[in-house]
Amino acid sequence: MFVEQKEYDSIMKVMPIPCVDIMLFLQYTKEILILKRNQEPGKDTWWTPGGRIWKGETVSQAGKRKMQEEAGITDCTYYGISGAVEFFENQYHTISVILVANIKKRPKIKLDKNFSDFIWATPEALINSYSCSMPIHYCAVKIITIGNNFYRRLKF
Repeated sequence: MFVEQKEYDSIMKVMPIPCVDIMLFLQYTKEILILKRNQEPGKDTWWTPGGRIWKGETVSQAGKRKMQEEAGITDCTYYGISGAVEFFENQYHTISVILVANIKKRPKIKLDKNFSDFIWATPEALINSYSCSMPIHYCAVKIITIGNNFYRRLKF
């Protein structure tokens, strides 16, 4: 079911939006995939892949769909939910579930129209760069921190 933009804007004024954000780790380097948005919300900032969860869709299904749509990746392994982040920005109220995933080798990335660039970097480097020059969205920093704590407990 598709909701027209005008109706969706009305819904967003009175309801939080359920989302999923995916922390995709490259297994051997422990780097994560982060994408640069070229549209609002968060235009010109770096984010983890993710987006809205559709009605009837599980968190894992939404994560797989968003990973394929945004980065063209279909062959990663999902390990579970590491936490959630709630944030308010402009008219948005989002509750985002953090899904941790792993991939064994660096995949070919095919960005969709919402993103202009991507990098692989360690969570520590991304969190440190947040206070320097790289414009990482403040919620992405929370997502990276929570996801990294979960991932470090996994054994490979």
